[in-house]
Amino acid sequence: MKRTYATDEQVTEFKTRLTAAFKELRRLGYFVRQRFMCCQSCAWSAVPEGKGERVVFYHKQDADDIREGKDAPGVYLAWCGNGALIVSALLDAGLRAEWDGTEAQRIWVGLKTLVEIPEAELVSTFE
Repeated sequence: MKRTYATDEQVTEFKTRLTAAFKELRRLGYFVRQRFMCCQSCAWSAVPEGKGERVVFYHKQDADDIREGKDAPGVYLAWCGNGALIVSALLDAGLRAEWDGTEAQRIWVGLKTLVEIPEAELVSTFE
């Protein structure tokens, strides 16, 4: 199994691009947050009244996967609203987005280029 590990530069680029996409979504009337609450359940509970129809966020547990994971740097976004519009804002910010087009799936967003490191190298690097 291969995992990817994001360099500091990639994490910075990812966060910069994601922030730009979130600013655009905020301009379009979305309630957007990064590292919002501890988990998805708490985050949905903390969305302000009247803002629940147009929401995009990732929570602190998701943030742990930004640096290292199957497709690092990247994160799954919880959302409500127009999924196609959200994906468009992410793509316009220069990010990669994966979504099956249904309301039931979270949108995965990441950088367009990844550094793949074989698992054996990760073990020897981090032990």
